[in-house]
Amino acid sequence: MKHPLSKHKAYLFYLLVWFAITIAHIGVTHLYFGHSLLASSFDALTFNIIIALLGYAFGYAFYYLSADAESINSLVSYLALILVGVASAYFFSDLLLRKIMVNDASFLTFSMETRLWRISAATFYFTAILIAYYFIQYNHDLRNRRNNETRLEALLKETELDALKSQINPHFIFNSLNSISSLTITNPEKAQEMVIKLSDFLRYSLGNGKNEFSSLKEELNNISLYLEIEKVRFGNRLNIKSSINDDAAKAKLPNMILQPLFENAIKYGLYESLDDVQISTTAAIKNDSLLITLSNSFDPSSAVKKGKGIGLKNIRERLHIYYDSTQLLKTEVLSDRFIATLEIPQKTTSK
Repeated sequence: MKHPLSKHKAYLFYLLVWFAITIAHIGVTHLYFGHSLLASSFDALTFNIIIALLGYAFGYAFYYLSADAESINSLVSYLALILVGVASAYFFSDLLLRKIMVNDASFLTFSMETRLWRISAATFYFTAILIAYYFIQYNHDLRNRRNNETRLEALLKETELDALKSQINPHFIFNSLNSISSLTITNPEKAQEMVIKLSDFLRYSLGNGKNEFSSLKEELNNISLYLEIEKVRFGNRLNIKSSINDDAAKAKLPNMILQPLFENAIKYGLYESLDDVQISTTAAIKNDSLLITLSNSFDPSSAVKKGKGIGLKNIRERLHIYYDSTQLLKTEVLSDRFIATLEIPQKTTSK
């Protein structure tokens, strides 16, 4: 069981406050009422030390009472605690003063004449102490709730990201296995080559799955494995062109974020046409963001099969989770080219 004042070393502040109150008590009794410095000091020390000790002890009682803070009986309990504290403080301080100041009749008379003030002061101090405990506990609970909410949000985000990532590999494997299935009949040697390349690609993907971010260079190296798999099937029909500057190559981006774009380019460029297709990739740093543009040629006259849109939707959802924006992926169609532009903020990439 921790005392409320143990949080953030608040007991140091507690001691400082009581030291200031005791000094003020001595000053008022000595300077205003004209009693000796010794008598004023005895009075202040006995009265305030007793209240300070009882107030500190109240912290443990408050710990148990706060567990039932929503109960209407808790207010009665707090009032009873204050009453017991005031009675105890006045009784023991008066008892000690009478023993210490037994030879100072004028001061004992002063003590009796100011008993209402002492009772009022003790009531105020104990009430203030309980209110202070309440706010310390409230602030502590509020901070804990915020921390718990932050952890839950992080866990939810991680779960959502894992779910989105899990869509990538099965989707790609499905397409690759279909290609391998076709090649086993028409070209068994290429089918074997494709299986080996697919194994290398999956080894990298699974080994990098726990990382949230990768450099663009690492992502493009991974993409090159994927493109080599597709080249086994499509041969010289698939042409790749890229222009990546050094700063962009070092920039960070969510891992596996580019693969759906290349899948999309191959699906609508090669699957739906018999012509050669060129996929062009450019990347540069602009205004603290990594700008990646990927474009592919396609045959506008071919009947494009409508898919479920898993790839682009996956990218948009992941970007929204990471960067809280829905405007980081833009697509457009210009004549016979499909263009996708991806913006990855660099200042907010903290992982």
